Amino acid sequence: GAVAVTVLSVNDEWTTQLAVLLVSGHLVFRSANVFKFWFKSEIKSKYPVWIRSGVVVVTSASQVAFILLRLPVTAFLLLYLVQSGLKAGGTFLMYQYISQQGRSNWTFQWTAAQKMMRDAWPLIFASLSVGIYMKIDQVMLGEMVGKSAVGIYATAVKISELWYFIPAAISSSIFPKIVSSKENVCVEVYRKRMQAFYDMTALMSYVIIVPVVVSAGPLIDLLFGTEYESAAPILQVHIWAFLFVSIGTARKKWLVAENFTKFSMLATMLGAVANIGLNALLIREYGGIGAAWATLLSQFITAYLVCMAIPSLRVQLSKALVSPFRPLSAFKNVKVIFKKNG
Repeated sequence: GAVAVTVLSVNDEWTTQLAVLLVSGHLVFRSANVFKFWFKSEIKSKYPVWIRSGVVVVTSASQVAFILLRLPVTAFLLLYLVQSGLKAGGTFLMYQYISQQGRSNWTFQWTAAQKMMRDAWPLIFASLSVGIYMKIDQVMLGEMVGKSAVGIYATAVKISELWYFIPAAISSSIFPKIVSSKENVCVEVYRKRMQAFYDMTALMSYVIIVPVVVSAGPLIDLLFGTEYESAAPILQVHIWAFLFVSIGTARKKWLVAENFTKFSMLATMLGAVANIGLNALLIREYGGIGAAWATLLSQFITAYLVCMAIPSLRVQLSKALVSPFRPLSAFKNVKVIFKKNG
């Protein structure tokens, strides 16, 4: 239903609608994530990783073949849809093989579903808000300036967003141990580990951001050619949003663990509204640079500024942001995460 609404809302030629249909179609296969979560709960994540890696190898080889055959863009979009389907189908088949449970063992529990929806609806709206302010800049830039400006801007965004998987990966691997310290050790150790968690994500961000800022020009020339050199100043601004994306990812884990899901929703909705407003103000005057600043400022608002309402977050995130200026303390805190007794 959501895919159909998305396609029909695009008032453009049929090729654009087809492209939107193919790109949006992967959402149908998102339901297979439930099997991936089962593997995580059983500490058997290697199996879905094998599936995804195998599919990526096959589809990457197919992309090379498509390029050599000079196939149209729609062929690549169709391949993207097929990739999603293969990942979902492979994960489901692997689940059946490992768990030895068929569909006949599945039951729907209305009470459990109601509880999950009560707990999760703020996170659903939060995810929708994130989707808006992660892409609305390119939509508004295209409408207000033109498609060529979007191409230049998207070049910078590709490099900037290339790193966004890192904080999510770190959070998934480390945060369970941090949460367990609250119940199994003591609240003070939990607090120290949370500070260490924020420090580590911030330090990791600076390690990536500073080299990208310094080498933005040569990096753009190397990867995309001199015709995209105007993307360099956009990248130098946009990459700083990664800092707030990183601490925002860490903070979201804490909010979910503490059941502050409504606060998470309000923060991301405020970020979406701020992003739209800032883009409207800055794009017309400054073009792609304005869109980059709008992204940076909205991420700052979402990940940090709204957290001033929670005293513990205010202190911890502020310390994390200045972690390069307190290196000894920051590195000492990071070691706390890996200690058995804090």
